[in-house]
Amino acid sequence: MIKKLLFAILFSACFTSLHAQGVVCITVFNDLNGDGVQTASQGESGVEGVAIVIVAAPASFPHPLPYAMYTDATGNYCFTDLDNGQYNFALEVPEGWNYSGDPFFTVNVTDGGANNFRFGVMEAMATRGHEMTKLKAYPNPASTFLTIQSQTTEVGAEIMIYDLSGKWLSSQKLTGTNTNVDVSQLATGFYIAKFKFGNVSQNLKFAIAR
Repeated sequence: MIKKLLFAILFSACFTSLHAQGVVCITVFNDLNGDGVQTASQGESGVEGVAIVIVAAPASFPHPLPYAMYTDATGNYCFTDLDNGQYNFALEVPEGWNYSGDPFFTVNVTDGGANNFRFGVMEAMATRGHEMTKLKAYPNPASTFLTIQSQTTEVGAEIMIYDLSGKWLSSQKLTGTNTNVDVSQLATGFYIAKFKFGNVSQNLKFAIAR
């Protein structure tokens, strides 16, 4: 009788633990027309090698943050066995790609819940008669310094940092193809680095995590 009772308790504990774990699946696709909807019949296939970064997670999360995994050849990746709670995610695209939507999102994982998201990305293209500078920020998320990598060293080009409400925080002239920006005073969260040169501007979103 005691053995049966112990087995029942163990089975109940295991079932409760499994029930309390959720799944977050992300699909990243080549958004050829920029409409945010994947149409496979029009060649909008998955994009491999996009970093899916967990920026913030419940205290029970077993890995150091930020924690990144990458989309496979079909543009998919699933985080499984996630405990209940709020998770903040960020996408980091490979060089030569831009976001067609917001690369930051928050998921509230609930008991046994499955969460599925699709994000479109676009290959860098010409705009306003100029070839857009391909920007890259690393590390992203950052903690002390954020390095902005650009393809221009034009005099007058600058990087401006804003919060998500649009409040200006700082400005810095480009010092070469790699410019280090001090972000040590920024609180944990999401920000926008705006590259501006003449009439050409480009936004790059990044995260601060500590």
